[in-house]
Amino acid sequence: MITCAKVQERIALGESLPDSERLHLSSCEHCTSVAETHSLLDASLEALVEPVPSAFAERVMSRIAEQEAPRSKRWFHAGWAELALANAALACALLNTLRFLANILIPSVSLGGTP
Repeated sequence: MITCAKVQERIALGESLPDSERLHLSSCEHCTSVAETHSLLDASLEALVEPVPSAFAERVMSRIAEQEAPRSKRWFHAGWAELALANAALACALLNTLRFLANILIPSVSLGGTP
């Protein structure tokens, strides 16, 4: 069974209609109105299209290539700085952990307790 929704969906997608759906389109006033509206819309949109200038793509691609020129190498790499900071943070964390444990263990041992 052919439904208006199916015919209208094909019209909106710009698909060709099979013979049975074309027959429905010729007999259904609502689907005919939808088809005419889409036809007018397509014609209006095609009228707005401007032609692409010749060699447009080549000019765009050459400008992109110019901007992608290799950058000069830096003497300073951020990766090394990040690694050094991470190692410094690790060393501080270890030092603070050792100080914390020393503050807990040393007083308990000096009071005659067991660690």
